[in-house]
This record gives sequence, structure tokens and C-alpha cells, in this order.
Amino acid sequence: MAGVVRCIGEGCQRYAEKFLGWSRKTIAKGEQELSNGVDLDSKLSNHGRKFIEFHLPLLLKDITEIVAPHSQTDPTFRSSEIYTPLTAAEVRRRLVKKNGYKKSVLPCERTIRNKLHLLGFIPMKVAKCKPLKKIEQTA
Repeated sequence: MAGVVRCIGEGCQRYAEKFLGWSRKTIAKGEQELSNGVDLDSKLSNHGRKFIEFHLPLLLKDITEIVAPHSQTDPTFRSSEIYTPLTAAEVRRRLVKKNGYKKSVLPCERTIRNKLHLLGFIPMKVAKCKPLKKIEQTA
């Protein structure tokens, strides 16, 4: 963009903004890049909210320690998913009680539910396999 604007000449940034729909800030950044010869880093990765693991680095490990002993695989072995009878609210309560987190520091239940899914745990009660009924022919 900056190269085109330089070719047009004087007052071209306003012209490019008005008729081409280009942002003057972007053109100014391009001008700086052309004059310095180095691409400027936009640092888009630094924008937005950071993940909860940034603020609480041990949270995922603590969640796994709480949930893993109560978890089980699908009893029919049709899938490799791991089910746990603990809800996100119960996991949050246990994080406060056992691991000493403050309620104000912990994320909400929805975030903990998302982290459970991220770790591969699905909060769901699983019924045990029912045995097949015996029929007279096999008895």
C-alpha cells in the first residue's frame, strides 16, 4: 500500500483512504516499514485475554488430580472417552477445599467445564453394563 501511495504523490494518503478504502494508519505503518527496511511486528498475539493457565499454571494438574481417581472409560468400550461423575461445580468446590484456591481467584464453572473437556474428561454419570438376559437355550 505504501509503495502505491508513494507513486501517486502528494496528498495520496487521503486519496487512498477516500477512494480505495485503505486505512491511513496501515499506510503510515507501511511507510515506516519502507523507510526502515524492516517489517514491524503487529503483536496480534499479545491482544486479548490470556488463558487461565497463564494466571494459574498448576490449575490443569490440580483438576486432573481431582478428577482422575473418579473417572472411568466407556463401559461398552465403544469409544475412548473418559467419563467422570463429578460436575464442574463439584470440581470447583474441591479445588477450594483441597487445594486451597480462593473462590475469587478461580474461574467460573463454565471455564472449568471447558478445561475438563480440554483434558479429555466428560462430566457424565455412566451406567454400568447390564448383563445379558439368560435365555433357556444357553442356561
